[in-house]
Amino acid sequence: SRPLWHISDPQILMKKLRELQALSFKHEAVADRADLICESMIMESLLARTAAPLGHGEDKIRRAANMIRKDFVKEYDYDKLAEDSGMSLSTFRRIWLQYIGMPPDKYRTHLLLQEACRMIVESEKPIKEIASELGFDDQLYFSRRFHKLTGETPTDYRRINRPPHLAG
Repeated sequence: SRPLWHISDPQILMKKLRELQALSFKHEAVADRADLICESMIMESLLARTAAPLGHGEDKIRRAANMIRKDFVKEYDYDKLAEDSGMSLSTFRRIWLQYIGMPPDKYRTHLLLQEACRMIVESEKPIKEIASELGFDDQLYFSRRFHKLTGETPTDYRRINRPPHLAG
């Protein structure tokens, strides 16, 4: 009756648990960072699950999702991914949605946002450089997308969530 959380890479899980433990000793507001770490752990678990298959396309979707997760900065042609998986685009999207729980574009954007949050908090890099590394040619567009998805500007997010030992 208890849920089972599958782990594909225990090293990643241990790293994230150490991050959560370190956050628990902080006195400032770190809820957003803790939420992102937990959300990341859940995403890893969903991708690693070995529950009963949804159908013949689950393995193909799993491979495509892992490919996107490993190189989420790259733009993907979902028509080509569907073709490479031996499915029509509509079948690919339907099975993807059943398995992953969100459309491929949104999944990739979610991964980009997670990485943006991590880079903004943990690095000294200017927002413009972070945006560029994540494939955004326009810092203003990146900032608008970031604000729309998090409710904060990248600069405010850094100020609010940056650990004191990294703050300048």
